[in-house]
Amino acid sequence: PTHPLSVVHIFRLPHTPMFSWPQRPAAYPARRASNNRTQTTQQTPKGYTRKQHIESYLNDPVLKASSRQVSAADDKFYDTVFQTSVGHVLIIRIYIPPEHLPSSSSAPGMTLVGVSASHPWIDTRMRITGYGPIQSDSQWQSANILLGAAVNDVVKHLQLNPPQVIEIKDSTLQRMQKRAEDQPAPQQTTAASASPSSNDAPPDYQSVLSGLPARDIELPSVPSSFPELETMTRSELQQLFDKSSTFEEYAKNQPVAKTVGDLKSDIVEGNVKMAKENLAKEDGLTSLYASVSSLRQSLKTKIDTFNSLEKRYSQVFAPPKKQDVIRDLTKAKREAMTKSDSIADDFVSGSVELEEFLKNFMEHRKIHHVRAAKAERLKYTN
Repeated sequence: PTHPLSVVHIFRLPHTPMFSWPQRPAAYPARRASNNRTQTTQQTPKGYTRKQHIESYLNDPVLKASSRQVSAADDKFYDTVFQTSVGHVLIIRIYIPPEHLPSSSSAPGMTLVGVSASHPWIDTRMRITGYGPIQSDSQWQSANILLGAAVNDVVKHLQLNPPQVIEIKDSTLQRMQKRAEDQPAPQQTTAASASPSSNDAPPDYQSVLSGLPARDIELPSVPSSFPELETMTRSELQQLFDKSSTFEEYAKNQPVAKTVGDLKSDIVEGNVKMAKENLAKEDGLTSLYASVSSLRQSLKTKIDTFNSLEKRYSQVFAPPKKQDVIRDLTKAKREAMTKSDSIADDFVSGSVELEEFLKNFMEHRKIHHVRAAKAERLKYTN
């Protein structure tokens, strides 16, 4: 299967060491938009088309050997591989907005893929956010530069000011890095010593991938001569040539064919053995899967219960709303007033003694006034 970082298009730059760049003004990348630059397409008053941006990127004399489209079926994503001044191999993925968006005003996206790193220009999701022209659509439109120039600026900045690589997550990128580490170190020690040159460029995909390990299968070499054919007569050779069954029988008896056949048998036997071992573990894995599924369902139930209780807890212990408190105090105030009026009616009717009346009446009226005072105080408190 094709790896996400495998090569789709390869463009070679003959005799091109890595790291330096074509002659151009040594301006800060974010301000490079104001300089006069030679591009592969002509600028129009309304900006550049999407096609012009892509062509400027893929045909850039510095980048084209190390850049390719990620998928032949999708022209929105492209990769450029480069190596920093400290030897790290990195891949920057370019997102170009689709055709239905206004290409002259929609900023491209740039992301480091396969790594976890830190850099002032890179956010936690490995997106390039520190390069001014691509920070927003309006800044991209104002910069009025082609995509090739923008990628050039970003790659050069990351080469000369390398990110701190925390972890290389992609296996292919890990092999690329090991391959780069096995090569001689570039003749460049500091970013300050790197002067632009028209002879150097980032490495192309072929040079980086050429050292990746192949399948570890040792096949016998093809024989350079067949002595038994030299002793055959012309008729025997003609028969061997004309009859496929005779030729196949002859080929099967060759030492090379027997060696390949034995190798094939060993591989088949190894696959059968491994398959039987996997099948022997099927019952245990099925039981383990059932147990894990049960635990997962139990965990889900407990999480749902916890969320429900947490929601209830928040409701119970949340501070009450001011209007609700005022409403409840007003209601309780009226209840105390009604109760004191009922006590007064009982005293007038002669069913309650004076001392009992005074005690109960004063108590409920006091409650009434306290609640009224609290409600009024809350009402005028911010």
